[in-house]
Amino acid sequence: MKNRLPFLLLAILLANTRAGAENRTDALYLTVRDCIAMALDNNLEISIQRIAPQMDAAALRQAKGDFDPALVLAPNYEENTTPLDAQSVVAAGGRLSTKSRTSSLSTSLQGKIPSGTSYDFGLRTSDGQNTFNSFQDQYSTFWGLSVTQPLLKGFGTANQLATIRIARKQKEISDEAFALKVMDIVTRIKTSYYNLVFAIENRHVQLQALDLASKLLDDNRKRVRIGVMAPLELTQAESGVAAREEDVILAGQEVNLRMNEIRALISQNVSELRDRPVMPTGMPQDASLPLMNHDEAITTAMASRPEYRQAQLTIEQRHLQVKYDENQRYPQMDLKSTYGYNGIGKDFSSSINADTERWSVGVAVRIPLPDQAGQGRLEKSLLDKERALLQLKQVEQNILVEVENALNNVEASYKRILATRASTHTSEQALDAENTRLKAGATTSFVVLELQKKLADARSRELRALADYHIALAQLHKAQGTSLGENDIELVK
Repeated sequence: MKNRLPFLLLAILLANTRAGAENRTDALYLTVRDCIAMALDNNLEISIQRIAPQMDAAALRQAKGDFDPALVLAPNYEENTTPLDAQSVVAAGGRLSTKSRTSSLSTSLQGKIPSGTSYDFGLRTSDGQNTFNSFQDQYSTFWGLSVTQPLLKGFGTANQLATIRIARKQKEISDEAFALKVMDIVTRIKTSYYNLVFAIENRHVQLQALDLASKLLDDNRKRVRIGVMAPLELTQAESGVAAREEDVILAGQEVNLRMNEIRALISQNVSELRDRPVMPTGMPQDASLPLMNHDEAITTAMASRPEYRQAQLTIEQRHLQVKYDENQRYPQMDLKSTYGYNGIGKDFSSSINADTERWSVGVAVRIPLPDQAGQGRLEKSLLDKERALLQLKQVEQNILVEVENALNNVEASYKRILATRASTHTSEQALDAENTRLKAGATTSFVVLELQKKLADARSRELRALADYHIALAQLHKAQGTSLGENDIELVK
């Protein structure tokens, strides 16, 4: 016994230290709603997932930029000296070379409209000074509008806006993925929270069991001293205390593990909370079986689950891609036209005021042979759409199974609560009766210790059933896609 005493004192001290964590002034007392609120602000997984919709919103703006007009300016200055051959020297009055200086400016407004029509409204002017005009200003100007209209490939708003519509669908898919991540974190927080509740309450149960075993050991010592009990009973009591000490240590380890789970979910820096015990408040003590209609639960899930909406959006996105790739297989046939005015004069003003018309119209055709790239893109798009349809079916089946399992878990957990409460009550009665028999010398310490262990196990099972019931409710809300509404969470898109 002397060899057992230091270990006994250490275990009791360790248990009291851990139990006293609840009373520390720096403890972090949190309800489950507090944990959820902290996770929405600090959880790293949510923070990472939040970036995806922002990136897709940027990609959508980028796609819309395809229709932004552009102002183009191209000033240029050139000097040129051209040597002349013998015949040209005679024609040029004996000059061995000619010189020219040209200042030019091209400016235009270019862009494209959703019908696919590209436009270029601009002005090009140049001031040519050369040997033959004695380096006097001579402006040559054209201003007008050039238009290119695709007739097959790239024709129409459906094709031209496809990139924007695909990007918009991707943004919606990312929004649903973010909602799914938040729902997942909410469910994990509730699971960790109620696991922590169980771990703390279970530690109390193990401490109570240790107290009962220690009291039995003290009583047996007194009985052995006065000669009414055999020393063997004292050894059995000591063995019982040692077993309860181990249970207390394991229960304390479980508490620390569950606290670390909560810390990781609600903080971006776990080390900041490392020395602060996380203490849940408002621990659930009761449960009631909710009214559950399987058909209504499945209907709610199909309307609310982000995964299902994601799968539907993916199909819509793939359909847009198929239509776009089908159009891209058409030959390139563009109608090109230009209308404007040419002018020439000694200054810019006189050159631009000229009324000499210039217009043109024509068609440009490009037919790739045999267009393996276009065929390959279309085949891939069709396969992507086929896969998306199969994935939607898979999501439907997963939802059906998850809702059914969640409903069964809630019902089973509730029944376990009733069963374990009855078991706890029976174990309490059995232990009381056996303690009375021990005092009368009609039983042994071994039997009492076994009943103490059964009572501790029954209480732990009751706590576990209660925690599992609330975890099952959280999983049911996730399966139905109602986790956000149940916790008053509204996501801003």
